[in-house]
Amino acid sequence: MKQADAHISVLGAGCAGLSLACYAAQADSNLDISVFGKVSQAATQAHIWGFWKTGWLDMPASLARKSWKHWQIITEEGAICQTSHSYPYHALESTKWLSHCLNQLRGRAEFSELMPDEPDIDYPCFDSRTPKLPAHPMLQHFLGLEIYSERPVFTPDTLILMDFRCDQSHGIHFIYLLPFSEHEAMIESTLFSPDPLPEETYLASINDYLARHYQLDGYTELRRERGIIPMCETMATGQNSLPIGANGGCIRPSSGYGFSFIIKQVKGLVTDMGTGRLASSRENMRAPHRWLDRQLDKVFLRVLRRHPHLAPAIFLSMARALDGDEMAMFMSGFARPATYAKLIWAMPKLVFIKAAIGCYLMPAR
Repeated sequence: MKQADAHISVLGAGCAGLSLACYAAQADSNLDISVFGKVSQAATQAHIWGFWKTGWLDMPASLARKSWKHWQIITEEGAICQTSHSYPYHALESTKWLSHCLNQLRGRAEFSELMPDEPDIDYPCFDSRTPKLPAHPMLQHFLGLEIYSERPVFTPDTLILMDFRCDQSHGIHFIYLLPFSEHEAMIESTLFSPDPLPEETYLASINDYLARHYQLDGYTELRRERGIIPMCETMATGQNSLPIGANGGCIRPSSGYGFSFIIKQVKGLVTDMGTGRLASSRENMRAPHRWLDRQLDKVFLRVLRRHPHLAPAIFLSMARALDGDEMAMFMSGFARPATYAKLIWAMPKLVFIKAAIGCYLMPAR
């Protein structure tokens, strides 16, 4: 790295902050790194981060708990199974990844739990603090249980990406199921809506789903996780820093997926530091998502807000239109033009045309 980049500061010790510090330390053994803020609870309390393996995710993929080449999208109207040998889906435990980052930074970075309100420094400062949200955003909220069944009920080679055969009265609702073995799985009740629900509601949905589709009335709960992810464009916190992670817009508004984009962003920034192309202001930083993806996400979310009952059919149509490689590439942000054409052709035309007009002629609501 050039001398101007001999010292970097990172605000926030979560996924984005620790990942950037880790990759930067690996790229330059002489780099001084300062990390501010308490280490995220995700370093000691496991959360599952899902992603399709791409070229920039070799290291996280090597640490993943399990991967799948097959996944399903299911509704009351049918089920589609997709397969990708090139981009298998991976489940990575947050504790595994953050422990890796912390181990790489041991003796290399200075840590301080005190967070400066607004840095005033002459070297790059990367800001992974919580971003600002617009009023009343659409949220992805979920509760998941990792469970063990005495009976072998799960199909370990195929994950369930979305199963809409569950109560839709509280919003767009699906079950996400990661089968680690015939006996053990992570099952999440996930909703897209503006308001989180009481814990009992998610648990009731999980138990009903297991009883109806696996004839499973009893199981051992190994752990649980809960999360809320904004499905909107965020506004960066801070003025004198370079936003990264969720603060840098890495969470994909239409899906909530963030880990893959975080790693892609921070690795790109580390490359920029090494070549002297690091942006000096947030306006010049690389966008974590392509322009076309951001525009399509706006239209897609407007449709979901106004027509939530169409969600199961829309996602099933997407699965029918694309093969596994195309789905993985689209969800990971590097789809080919032909993939966009297939998706547009598969969608209900009038609803999406009206939503597209509304996105640019009326304020988002």
